[in-house]
Amino acid sequence: MNQQKLIPIVLILLTPFHVLAHGEEILLPLIGQFVSIIFFLFWVFSFKAKKGQRLKLIIIYFSTLLVVLFSTSNMPYFKNERILNYIYIFGPALMTLIYFLFQRQKND
Repeated sequence: MNQQKLIPIVLILLTPFHVLAHGEEILLPLIGQFVSIIFFLFWVFSFKAKKGQRLKLIIIYFSTLLVVLFSTSNMPYFKNERILNYIYIFGPALMTLIYFLFQRQKND
């Protein structure tokens, strides 16, 4: 094989490695969401509450997570990386905590 044919083949083979080298940014929101869900479930099952209240908190958390994911799906990730990561990780937990505090204040 002559050298002129070898150069384009090598460049084509190296292209995916260049593209994949910058793909780790997407792992931060995924790992952050996973850790947030684990902490949330630990928090929900750590205090004494009725099953109905726990179920409401779980439904609020996961429905807020779905709303956040669907409402931000058209936003460009790299332009809004930091704010999207914060929203994905802390948004559902914050909404659930606000609901929990309002319910607790109402019951007291």
